[in-house]
Amino acid sequence: MTKEQILKFKVPMPSFLKGEYRSVTDDKGFHCVGAFKFYGAVVIVTIDDGLWHLSASWKDHRMNDGDLKELRDEFLPADLKFEEQSGISARHLWEVK
Repeated sequence: MTKEQILKFKVPMPSFLKGEYRSVTDDKGFHCVGAFKFYGAVVIVTIDDGLWHLSASWKDHRMNDGDLKELRDEFLPADLKFEEQSGISARHLWEVK
């Protein structure tokens, strides 16, 4: 997505989340830290201890691998490696070195 496109989905970041702000542009588009509403999903992108982290959930939809791949492609830089962790109400992608 372009910067303009991604900012259309941005919502206020929950106050309990603090972290480093970073944005990057790569061949897949613009990526930044923030909270987003993306076609029914709540997506939070943070940088924790220098590593990217995406947390996503749907209120009324069970997220499948295709959903998670789309969110990864849209919200996280392409050249990084991620490991998945599933929780009760959300799925997470954590950058690994």
